[in-house]
Amino acid sequence: KLLRAALTTESYSLFYRHLVHPGTTKDQVKQFLRPALKLAKKLSMLEVVVFFDEINTASCLGFFKEMLMDRMMDGEELPENIFFISAINPARKNDTDVQDEIREASEDKAFRSVYFVHQLPCVMQEMQWVY
Repeated sequence: KLLRAALTTESYSLFYRHLVHPGTTKDQVKQFLRPALKLAKKLSMLEVVVFFDEINTASCLGFFKEMLMDRMMDGEELPENIFFISAINPARKNDTDVQDEIREASEDKAFRSVYFVHQLPCVMQEMQWVY
């Protein structure tokens, strides 16, 4: 009986990771979050962890601010048992430096080392930890 119960028991992922990039859209983030939100509502006694990597490369940074700081998504409150973590890339000095790096990277074919970042909204800057 114990083996049968173990084999028929549903398992859940409690950790969700999404690598954000400049092409990430609000709709893609919402689609990614769907299973985490469903699980958080179903198992309210557990904490669901959602990690967004490189959020300041996304063009929908305001949407991330809404979720992470306001705990809302499209005007609806997010479940309390969703725990958000996010990482950002360091800011670049200026556009000229970035353009020089793109030019060098295209010569070396090392495109992943080049990225654009957006300044965080003021309210999110207060939550930034530098380590």
